[in-house]
Amino acid sequence: MIIRDELARVNEIFKYFRIRGLGLTLESFLTEYYSKLSKEDLNAYMESKAKQRYRDGEIEWSTYQAHLKTYRKLLHFKQVTLFHELDNNWANKFDAFLKKHIQSRDKTNSCWVHHKTVKAYLKLVRRDHIIKIG
Repeated sequence: MIIRDELARVNEIFKYFRIRGLGLTLESFLTEYYSKLSKEDLNAYMESKAKQRYRDGEIEWSTYQAHLKTYRKLLHFKQVTLFHELDNNWANKFDAFLKKHIQSRDKTNSCWVHHKTVKAYLKLVRRDHIIKIG
């Protein structure tokens, strides 16, 4: 049973790289195999990637906390945000949600910070070849 599950996981990795036309090296296979990053859900990806970036020293504790705050806002907005759902309409709804739920005198700047953080993680998603834009 365990071996079958692991073989299925290996096949998913091969299929993922083949469908996207990406070259699969031993290093990229192992990175993918041990990765906990979601390939479908922005919220799950953001949580895992923020932890990874903090652990690797890419971001400081205060930045990590700010990113987790945006992650919690995303969860409050929608429990699961699939990558294929992301478009201008989604961004407008998220903006309206933030403006309604942020308890700050300066809602515009607070909303902007959350949008900036989401945009930064979407760039990381592109860099990690999870979604292809353009």
